[in-house]
Amino acid sequence: MILLDDFVKDKAILQELEKESMWVSSRGWYDGWWDTPPSNLWEHLIKAIWSHYPDVEQSHGFEWWTNTQEGEGLSWHQDKDEVLAEADNSNIVCPEFGAIFYPYPHKIEGGMLEIMFGNDQDIVERISPVYNRLVMFDPGQFHRVRKVYSGKRRAFIVNLWKNHTPPKESMY
Repeated sequence: MILLDDFVKDKAILQELEKESMWVSSRGWYDGWWDTPPSNLWEHLIKAIWSHYPDVEQSHGFEWWTNTQEGEGLSWHQDKDEVLAEADNSNIVCPEFGAIFYPYPHKIEGGMLEIMFGNDQDIVERISPVYNRLVMFDPGQFHRVRKVYSGKRRAFIVNLWKNHTPPKESMY
């Protein structure tokens, strides 16, 4: 796991991410800057997050989405090719690495990210959703988001798919 605070240094980008219009539920696929220059702020963030990752140019691309959460959290899950898993529950294919970025200056109670190690619920890393924090981890590990007691938790999530491409139509 990698945790970087004060990830984005450009104040103009952070101000843009404070706009409510940026947090309408969005998701998509980005083939990568080596094939297509970034065309929106989300793709620029993907490049900033992943440009130093080893051999990233050999990847299939990036699945990304925005998430605004209040109230109940998300239960234990793995990020995976959902279409493939639904067709054959014994065939779970996960992205190689994932990132969660908290680019919104939210004031919340709760909403902690929990990552389980070795499928053991007694061994859990808990990470607070701190403004301008980037968390990179293996999204094939079971993880969840705890209940948000007050406020709205906003996050930008990106998964790197190096060896597999999930059906893009399942992302929209």
